[in-house]
Amino acid sequence: LVMGPSGVEGPSVRRLCVRGVPSTISSEQLAERLHSFGCVTSVDIITSTAAGFEGESRGIAYVSIEQTAQQFRQCVNTLHGTQWRGSSLCIEEARESFQERRAREAEVARAEEERVAAAQ
Repeated sequence: LVMGPSGVEGPSVRRLCVRGVPSTISSEQLAERLHSFGCVTSVDIITSTAAGFEGESRGIAYVSIEQTAQQFRQCVNTLHGTQWRGSSLCIEEARESFQERRAREAEVARAEEERVAAAQ
């Protein structure tokens, strides 16, 4: 949460989970679909690794987008449950990615080790 000088929340990067992504949609097309709700910084469409289905879309994407809380609510209220190229979209805020969580936990552990070392 970033507060602007007027006390109004400014934009922050959110990670969205988008389900129901049609298999024919590219990352660029999904970014274009969401761009009116904030600045899309990355799109990761999840693909299958199962034998015989390698590389096929699983209908799920994670989108990092810089937006305010109002833009997030507007995005969900506008797109959640809508039909897009034959699929029903489900949009929600995603949990923190595993890599981001590991990096954050490593930083906390490093800071704690430095604090303990400085105290000795």
